[in-house]
Amino acid sequence: MFPKVLSVHNLITTEEFSSTISTTATITVPTNTTTTTTSGFHLNVHPWINFNVHSIAATTSVPSIVTPVATYVHLDDITRNVKLELLDEDKKFLQLATQISNWDRKLDANIEELTALHGRMEKVKMHQRRLKLELSCLMLEQKELQERLNPIETYIKQENEYLDVENDDEES
Repeated sequence: MFPKVLSVHNLITTEEFSSTISTTATITVPTNTTTTTTSGFHLNVHPWINFNVHSIAATTSVPSIVTPVATYVHLDDITRNVKLELLDEDKKFLQLATQISNWDRKLDANIEELTALHGRMEKVKMHQRRLKLELSCLMLEQKELQERLNPIETYIKQENEYLDVENDDEES
């Protein structure tokens, strides 16, 4: 009922299998790599089965990586330059650190001086308050004394007027 199937091993022989593959690679610019691949093959499996693939073209563009060529002299120059830059930066850092340290000492000295001045100012304020209290006490005592002296002064004035009148009478 079904036809006899031949095995694939019997059908494919080295004479009947032919294949051609060609690959072309071209590099265009330093930033891009272009690869073109063209393939084609002919496969004869059996006289009535024929596979033909004439050509398959594929083009791939990949950015190329440019790797610099480093020599010992070049690397030595780079390390020497980096060391010199580090030394310069180290000098700058030490100068700035010294300057900041000097500023810090000046700030500490100024803080101590301000603290001492604040203490003296508080003493002066306290002394001024004490003097104001003493002055107000003296003003009250002066007012009290004035109030006591006013009657005496008026009495003396009256007595002086009386004596003046008597002296005028005696002289006349």
